Amino acid sequence: MLGDNIYGGTEMTGGGSPRRFPTEFDRYYKRFEDHGVEFRAVLGNHDMQTANGRYEIEDRKRFGMTGALGYYKFSSPVKFNVEGRALVDFFAFDSEIHGSPMADQIDWLKSALKQSSALWKVVYMHRPLYTPKGRHGPDLSLRKAIEQPLKDNGVQLVLAGHNHFYGRMKPIGHIEYLVSGGGGRNLYRSQPDDCTEKTRSEFHFLALEVYPDKIHLWAIGGDGKVFDEATIDPAFLASPAKDCMAR
Repeated sequence: MLGDNIYGGTEMTGGGSPRRFPTEFDRYYKRFEDHGVEFRAVLGNHDMQTANGRYEIEDRKRFGMTGALGYYKFSSPVKFNVEGRALVDFFAFDSEIHGSPMADQIDWLKSALKQSSALWKVVYMHRPLYTPKGRHGPDLSLRKAIEQPLKDNGVQLVLAGHNHFYGRMKPIGHIEYLVSGGGGRNLYRSQPDDCTEKTRSEFHFLALEVYPDKIHLWAIGGDGKVFDEATIDPAFLASPAKDCMAR
């Protein structure tokens, strides 16, 4: 879950309130929990409106944030190894903190990425480092702080929300950046540019299948139809993003 998990009653108040968990979370997701699905969320700006997201962090049954400050690492539960390496490691990054807590988190991310020997490394957060044009631009300060460690440590996929639409970028620096923010709130208009492979203003969810040699993804709309599909593999990530000038 890419943040803004619990919206408030207005745009400015009530996000992240535990009073809203039954209607905004259980109403939709309990049926998945009953079948053993585990959720692993990060915080968004709206989640911070109540106690800086503390109630979501502490509710591990619902949101699965195992880090006390909202950032953490976990590995795929799939029992699969190649030469003793995990299939995929996920790094949940809290884009909503600032100052020394953010500096500590960046140090943690660098160390955790360096120690990971997984075949695939996926980082996910709320605010995008790259995004199609829309209501929110990319978080340039965050990009400056962590983009190079992502490249240096072999991250292949970065997921974000914040913009209420779907946007898949062309590979930038051997990394695929993808925005998936069409989870149910009002949609934003998106505009493709030279760095955008596919964008669409539609309610949707993102499905990934991870293999040793590739990640296959589908963007599935509210009507159940696939409107984007792609395979991420080394050749795809190495393909030049023609005409893309990183903003």
